[in-house]
Amino acid sequence: MSLKSSLAVGGFACVLLACATSANVASAGAADTHTGRCTERPSADTTVYDTTQITQRPKLRQHPIIRYPPGPQQMNVQGRVELSLIINRDGSVDSTSVQVLKHVDRLLDDEAVRVMKGSWYWPACRGAESVRVRVMVPFDFRIERGQ
Repeated sequence: MSLKSSLAVGGFACVLLACATSANVASAGAADTHTGRCTERPSADTTVYDTTQITQRPKLRQHPIIRYPPGPQQMNVQGRVELSLIINRDGSVDSTSVQVLKHVDRLLDDEAVRVMKGSWYWPACRGAESVRVRVMVPFDFRIERGQ
Protein backbone atom coordinates (compact mmCIF):
# COMPACT_ATOMS: atom_id res chain seq x y z
CA MET A 1 0.00 0.00 0.00
CA SER A 2 1.36 3.43 -0.79
CA LEU A 3 0.25 6.64 0.81
CA LYS A 4 0.83 10.18 -0.23
CA SER A 5 1.61 13.35 1.58
CA SER A 6 1.82 16.15 -0.89
CA LEU A 7 2.46 19.82 -1.05
CA ALA A 8 1.26 21.60 -4.17
CA VAL A 9 1.99 25.28 -4.71
CA GLY A 10 1.66 27.09 -8.00
CA GLY A 11 1.46 23.93 -10.08
CA PHE A 12 4.40 22.21 -8.41
CA ALA A 13 4.08 19.16 -6.17
CA CYS A 14 6.35 17.16 -3.94
CA VAL A 15 4.95 13.79 -2.96
CA LEU A 16 6.24 11.46 -0.26
CA LEU A 17 5.06 7.93 -0.89
CA ALA A 18 5.35 6.12 2.39
CA CYS A 19 5.33 2.54 1.15
CA ALA A 20 6.48 1.21 4.51
CA THR A 21 3.28 2.36 6.14
CA SER A 22 -0.23 1.06 6.45
CA ALA A 23 -2.33 4.10 7.37
CA ASN A 24 -2.70 7.81 6.69
CA VAL A 25 0.33 10.07 6.76
CA ALA A 26 0.31 12.80 9.37
CA SER A 27 1.08 16.30 8.20
CA ALA A 28 4.09 18.28 9.30
CA GLY A 29 3.96 19.04 12.98
CA ALA A 30 0.80 17.00 13.52
CA ALA A 31 0.61 14.54 16.38
CA ASP A 32 -0.99 11.23 15.56
CA THR A 33 -2.51 8.96 18.13
CA HIS A 34 -2.48 5.22 17.74
CA THR A 35 -3.49 2.39 19.98
CA GLY A 36 -2.71 -1.30 19.91
CA ARG A 37 0.90 -0.90 18.78
CA CYS A 38 4.07 -2.21 20.34
CA THR A 39 5.36 1.22 21.41
CA GLU A 40 5.09 0.34 25.08
CA ARG A 41 7.49 -2.59 24.73
CA PRO A 42 10.70 -1.68 22.88
CA SER A 43 12.87 -4.71 22.30
CA ALA A 44 16.43 -4.86 23.61
CA ASP A 45 17.26 -6.57 20.30
CA THR A 46 19.57 -4.42 18.14
CA THR A 47 18.97 -6.48 14.99
CA VAL A 48 17.81 -4.54 11.93
CA TYR A 49 14.95 -6.48 10.35
CA ASP A 50 13.54 -6.13 6.88
CA THR A 51 9.83 -5.74 6.25
CA THR A 52 9.33 -9.47 5.62
CA GLN A 53 10.49 -10.30 9.16
CA ILE A 54 8.11 -8.11 11.15
CA THR A 55 4.46 -8.47 12.14
CA GLN A 56 3.49 -4.80 11.80
CA ARG A 57 5.10 -2.26 9.49
CA PRO A 58 6.11 1.19 10.68
CA LYS A 59 3.62 4.01 10.19
CA LEU A 60 4.68 7.55 9.33
CA ARG A 61 3.64 9.88 12.18
CA GLN A 62 4.96 13.22 11.03
CA HIS A 63 7.50 14.77 8.73
CA PRO A 64 8.92 18.22 8.00
CA ILE A 65 7.34 20.29 5.26
CA ILE A 66 8.53 19.07 1.87
CA ARG A 67 9.91 21.86 -0.32
CA TYR A 68 10.53 21.62 -4.06
CA PRO A 69 14.00 23.17 -4.45
CA PRO A 70 13.80 26.30 -6.65
CA GLY A 71 16.69 25.41 -9.01
CA PRO A 72 15.29 22.05 -10.16
CA GLN A 73 11.77 23.52 -10.15
CA GLN A 74 12.78 26.32 -12.54
CA MET A 75 14.66 23.85 -14.75
CA ASN A 76 11.64 21.50 -14.84
CA VAL A 77 13.59 18.65 -13.17
CA GLN A 78 11.23 15.91 -12.00
CA GLY A 79 11.52 12.31 -10.86
CA ARG A 80 11.48 9.76 -8.08
CA VAL A 81 14.19 9.72 -5.44
CA GLU A 82 14.36 6.39 -3.61
CA LEU A 83 15.87 6.18 -0.14
CA SER A 84 16.84 3.32 2.13
CA LEU A 85 16.80 3.98 5.87
CA ILE A 86 16.49 2.37 9.28
CA ILE A 87 13.63 3.20 11.61
CA ASN A 88 14.64 2.74 15.25
CA ARG A 89 12.62 1.03 18.01
CA ASP A 90 11.36 4.44 19.19
CA GLY A 91 10.19 5.46 15.70
CA SER A 92 13.05 7.87 15.00
CA VAL A 93 15.01 7.62 11.77
CA ASP A 94 18.63 6.54 12.16
CA SER A 95 20.13 9.55 10.39
CA THR A 96 23.39 7.71 9.65
CA SER A 97 21.47 5.01 7.75
CA VAL A 98 19.76 7.23 5.15
CA GLN A 99 21.05 6.38 1.67
CA VAL A 100 19.97 7.48 -1.78
CA LEU A 101 19.21 4.35 -3.84
CA LYS A 102 17.86 6.14 -6.91
CA HIS A 103 19.30 9.54 -7.77
CA VAL A 104 17.41 12.23 -9.69
CA ASP A 105 19.13 15.55 -8.95
CA ARG A 106 21.49 16.49 -6.10
CA LEU A 107 19.09 19.12 -4.71
CA LEU A 108 16.06 16.82 -4.94
CA ASP A 109 18.06 14.01 -3.33
CA ASP A 110 19.16 16.36 -0.54
CA GLU A 111 15.57 17.48 0.10
CA ALA A 112 14.33 13.89 0.33
CA VAL A 113 17.14 13.04 2.77
CA ARG A 114 16.41 16.16 4.88
CA VAL A 115 12.72 15.26 5.15
CA MET A 116 13.42 11.66 6.13
CA LYS A 117 16.01 12.60 8.75
CA GLY A 118 13.38 14.82 10.38
CA SER A 119 10.55 12.28 10.20
CA TRP A 120 9.02 10.20 13.01
CA TYR A 121 7.24 6.88 12.73
CA TRP A 122 5.17 4.60 14.86
CA PRO A 123 7.76 1.81 15.09
CA ALA A 124 7.70 -1.59 13.44
CA CYS A 125 6.56 -4.52 15.56
CA ARG A 126 7.81 -8.05 15.79
CA GLY A 127 5.26 -9.76 17.95
CA ALA A 128 4.51 -7.47 20.91
CA GLU A 129 7.84 -5.60 20.79
CA SER A 130 9.02 -2.65 18.71
CA VAL A 131 12.11 -3.39 16.62
CA ARG A 132 14.48 -1.68 14.21
CA VAL A 133 13.60 -2.11 10.53
CA ARG A 134 15.11 -1.12 7.18
CA VAL A 135 12.64 0.35 4.70
CA MET A 136 12.69 1.89 1.24
CA VAL A 137 10.91 5.24 0.86
CA PRO A 138 10.21 6.80 -2.57
CA PHE A 139 9.75 10.56 -3.07
CA ASP A 140 8.11 11.83 -6.24
CA PHE A 141 9.01 15.34 -7.29
CA ARG A 142 6.75 16.45 -10.12
CA ILE A 143 5.51 19.59 -11.76
CA GLU A 144 1.77 19.60 -12.38
CA ARG A 145 0.55 21.60 -15.34
CA GLY A 146 -2.69 23.57 -15.66
CA GLN A 147 -3.09 24.70 -12.06
